[in-house]
Amino acid sequence: MDHPPHDMTTDTPGFIDDVREIFTSGDPLVALTTASAIASFTEATPDPFSNSDSEPSITEVAEMLFQEDTPQTDWLLVVWEQMLPQSPLTELRHKQLLRRLQEPPQWLRQIDQVRPVSAASFGSYTGEFELVSIEFACPWGPLTLVVGIAYSGIALIEDGYAFPGSIKEIIHHAGLQDDPAGAITEISLADAKAIVDEAADWHGRYIDAPETDTWPACKPLLLWGLRTMPDGGRGHVYREYTEEEIDAEVDAFISSPYAAGLSQNAPDQAHLILSLATNYGTGDIRQWSAQLAERMLLDLVPRKVIAGQDYLRPIPKVLEAIVRYYHAQLQVPPIITEDVVATIAGCKRTYSRLIKPSYYDSDFSWLTDSWELDIGEASTLDSLTTDPLPKEKVKTRGMSMAVAHKVRSVAEVIEAVAPTFFGDTEMTTSALRILAKLGSVSPEYFLSKSTTEASSSADVTWQSSVAGAVCWVCGKANNWFKQSDPERTVKALMSAFGLKNSPTTRGTTIVDRLPGAVWDGSLVHIGDASLLTSRKRMEVLTKAADSHE
Repeated sequence: MDHPPHDMTTDTPGFIDDVREIFTSGDPLVALTTASAIASFTEATPDPFSNSDSEPSITEVAEMLFQEDTPQTDWLLVVWEQMLPQSPLTELRHKQLLRRLQEPPQWLRQIDQVRPVSAASFGSYTGEFELVSIEFACPWGPLTLVVGIAYSGIALIEDGYAFPGSIKEIIHHAGLQDDPAGAITEISLADAKAIVDEAADWHGRYIDAPETDTWPACKPLLLWGLRTMPDGGRGHVYREYTEEEIDAEVDAFISSPYAAGLSQNAPDQAHLILSLATNYGTGDIRQWSAQLAERMLLDLVPRKVIAGQDYLRPIPKVLEAIVRYYHAQLQVPPIITEDVVATIAGCKRTYSRLIKPSYYDSDFSWLTDSWELDIGEASTLDSLTTDPLPKEKVKTRGMSMAVAHKVRSVAEVIEAVAPTFFGDTEMTTSALRILAKLGSVSPEYFLSKSTTEASSSADVTWQSSVAGAVCWVCGKANNWFKQSDPERTVKALMSAFGLKNSPTTRGTTIVDRLPGAVWDGSLVHIGDASLLTSRKRMEVLTKAADSHE
């Protein structure tokens, strides 16, 4: 067993056998991560309002392990006494454990010699993501704890794991030295502790905090490591801007060449955008990512601003100018700036609908020219071709490591099933592009528990469920399903992906997260020509020609 089972809990069949096997293997990292995972699945104190199926407390699990009276379970208890801030054993049990403890493995005898040696940060140029790596010197070799933190109003851990090597090795392993999305900097151990400690604290208070195969399973291990590090560091700074400071930023922007051609309301609109960014951004109103730009247009402005359409309509143009202005100041690579600008462009059509007073009407009366909704903008029609989509792999550039890993795991299912099911290379490519766009514009989808939790059917993985839903979106967007053909029905798709439940619910959730995409109850209007097959694009051209006759 080269890694701990991430879903191992005290009621898992063979739990004690797994513990014995893991602690006999002689691999310190596997033993430590297993001890951390088991501790993370227990409750520090029993919840009086929880049902009878809730996890037992750590003290209850420790007592159960003590009663086993085997060398391996005793070694797990020794690890917990070192790892956890408070011993899960009573004083009496602690003394009894020491009296009967058999000769532990050498790494366990030396566990108190683990010490932090260095830390580094990989930060995105747009400030929305930071990967903090903390290296520890251990008697058995280097160990690095890696923590991915997202900044969006709060600091929230997206993923965390232990790597059996040095910081230099993890940088090489992850390809961070060549990643165009950010840069690596060495930071002090005190600063690393302050940054990660704050994010870990938020994770404990956040209702729908992200969960992965390794996080928060490695949280007890991480917190143990943090306790060995020096205090007094500087964490992530969420700057609080005064009205005067925001006014000064607006004045500087409006007087710059980037504001040329904006309307007379631009100063007020810029002030509105920057004010929202102070509460929902990275803590620095100069930092603009694709995710923040999308949230600004598809959530914050439509939901929080009460104003007429004439005032709200130019905001995407003002936002684009602000992005270019600040990215130039921060010397953000042009490829990232253009990615944010492209996201703004992709949001315009949905944003226009969101600011309409009648948007929430249920009659879909605004679905006038469906061909235009299929491609996003009418202006796209001039450059629309019927060239077939090439065979290609899913593209994860610009995604965090945690999101990219999950996107690729879903892509593997699509690549295994879709070519046979669709019998069409273009449909497989379309599905992979839809998946990639979802990972790019809505990374939180792949980090939420509701997406990655186990299916109600034990034989259906979350990857299969998401893959099936993506292919449902692809089929509905390309008008592929045909009730008259048993092999081209939603039921056939469910059979191909081994689904027990209809993919419609997951599929419509995905549609809601794609800028410009609309589900009208029958078809998906995807709002992006690059996601459509050549046959669907030909259909769009035909409908457009007919509408202009």
